[in-house]
Amino acid sequence: MVRTGSTVLIVNSTPSGAARRTGKILSVNPFLIEGLNADQPLGLQAGERVSLIYSSPDLQLHSPSTIVDAKSGPDGWLAELQPIDWTELERRRAIRYPASLEGDISVVLEAGSAPQIISAPLKIENISETGCFLTAQVPLIRGDLVSIALTDPLTSGCHKLFGIVARAVEPNGYGVEFFDYSQNSHAWLADLVESIKTHSSRGVA
Repeated sequence: MVRTGSTVLIVNSTPSGAARRTGKILSVNPFLIEGLNADQPLGLQAGERVSLIYSSPDLQLHSPSTIVDAKSGPDGWLAELQPIDWTELERRRAIRYPASLEGDISVVLEAGSAPQIISAPLKIENISETGCFLTAQVPLIRGDLVSIALTDPLTSGCHKLFGIVARAVEPNGYGVEFFDYSQNSHAWLADLVESIKTHSSRGVA
């Protein structure tokens, strides 16, 4: 379980995707995280909204939070965050409904000395406000952070969601849990799921 000394990711959404930093928990009250890599600056200020993600071989946890204070120095950074309320990502937090949505998925993969961004078309088979099951021709594993751009079937508008791969199913099927949303995408997704729900006779187990 998450405790002092645990390694976590601090993630925030940007126009180009999800930016992440790796840190170690120094204290839980107050909640303090120090950067593990001096070459990976925090780049965040007090008041900015972030997501924390903890991953282990058998558990994935997520918590939204806000930066209370942040300091940077030559040896790294130190951030204080609001109290954390962890949610298990592996466990579905809402009923998913059958859907037929298209869009694109992007993931940043560590490739040698430089990160590599891979993008591909996706198809969503079921969805809720907190996650989805999709298929895409990309090599993902449990714990990968992904950016999902969905096309509104009525307006053709684009909405961006950020998630973490909770499970991988051959061939190229992925259960994704959402942890952040870009601009008005959360409200749009809630309306979309409600519309799908009213036209669906049953949820997906």
